[in-house]
Amino acid sequence: MECWHIPNLSLLWEWWCDYSSCSQRLHLCNSGMDQTCTFRLYDWLFFLWLQELGFYKPQQDRNRDPNSKWKTTFMITCWYIWKWQNKTIFKENFQRPVNPTSIIQKFTSDIEDCTLNHFQMVLRHTETIYIGWKYPQEGWIKLNCDGACKENGDRSGCGGLLRDANGRWIKGFVRKIGACDALHAKMWGIYLGLELAWRDGISQLCVESDSKLLVDMITNNCKMNGTTLVLIRRIQNILNRNWKIQVHHTLREGNRSVDWLVNFSLTMDSWNLILLETPSTELNSLLFDDIFGACMPRNVRLIM
Repeated sequence: MECWHIPNLSLLWEWWCDYSSCSQRLHLCNSGMDQTCTFRLYDWLFFLWLQELGFYKPQQDRNRDPNSKWKTTFMITCWYIWKWQNKTIFKENFQRPVNPTSIIQKFTSDIEDCTLNHFQMVLRHTETIYIGWKYPQEGWIKLNCDGACKENGDRSGCGGLLRDANGRWIKGFVRKIGACDALHAKMWGIYLGLELAWRDGISQLCVESDSKLLVDMITNNCKMNGTTLVLIRRIQNILNRNWKIQVHHTLREGNRSVDWLVNFSLTMDSWNLILLETPSTELNSLLFDDIFGACMPRNVRLIM
């Protein structure tokens, strides 16, 4: 593995000025000047700085941002100078390129073209939608549940809440879990939420999770290699009990109240299941947003 030395800005500047000495001049035909000029590199940087501050406006490109390209050029120049400096220090027989300007300009053009094409593609193939929590059908109870992990899975937790067809809070729960990944934490959220709803005598339940994979796994809409996970089997057994139940996927923007509960579970000291008969003050604002139909924007990819 190569060892790269990262100089501070002042050292980089000193080396840069040395690199662009009178014998190493850069021919910058496309730098934004109105005529072809030859600069030493630090003269060029000073010019770009003035251009960024608005003291210089090129005659061409009056109808577009004159600084749109030089920022990329500056970034690429810094990167190449740093790279060449390190190779000079750590690699024997390394020769600095005799045409640094053309190398920098080509790389800059490639990045600009790629960025433009990606931006145009994103504009063509995405659409902004607005997502919020939706009321369950009359006579049904909705269970929103979720789970998460942090610190590479060393700390995880789950939570969920039950609400009626008017959006009123029925009950919530949180639990801190041992080390596991995010998918298993979400499984625990559904499992504990289903058991809570069953014990409370709920006969018609709509379950929502923001994990499409998990929803497909418990509804047998995806094939799993090997043995079915224990938690998945337990969840499926609960679903097959004598009650009416629906399981749906929702996007994260429609699950914000549960996200708060999950984050709260990660701060707990206790490992026990905690039942919440009333929501906390901090959670109330999110619950009111859900009741009044507040929505969050999300860019989604269009299926062409």
